[in-house]
Amino acid sequence: MLKPLLIIMLTIPAIASAGVYKCDIDGKTVYQQSPCAKGQAVDIQKSSSSAAFQRQIDAQQTRQNRAELHDMANEIDMRNEIAARAQLRMIAAQNRAEMRQQIRRNYADQFQKRAEELRHDALRGNITGGSYGQAWRNNLADDYERMAREQRQ
Repeated sequence: MLKPLLIIMLTIPAIASAGVYKCDIDGKTVYQQSPCAKGQAVDIQKSSSSAAFQRQIDAQQTRQNRAELHDMANEIDMRNEIAARAQLRMIAAQNRAEMRQQIRRNYADQFQKRAEELRHDALRGNITGGSYGQAWRNNLADDYERMAREQRQ
């Protein structure tokens, strides 16, 4: 969008300063952009001192327009860069949050697996220490299940 606007702004002074010719055709004064037949033309821009002044004004306006467009383009570039950086920061934050959730799920799965192993051992009765060992494994399994629940929250 900026390039077409820039092209238009740069061509307006050129169009405005194009040659204007005053021609006398059949006794009538006519103004046109193309030169008249020999003997009929008077170049208004060359014959008038105000035309030179107008060209200076047009040139100054063109320089000012170019400077403003350059400033606008820089401002747009800066805003686009800020927006892109903000979007990257947001994506990075989302990725970090997803990674943390995945790590918590992995820990929860490991805790749950360990709790199931302990309960299985307690039920099988392959525990040294008799009923004390069985109670200890059940308590430990309860702790692992609690940690798994906490990780899933």
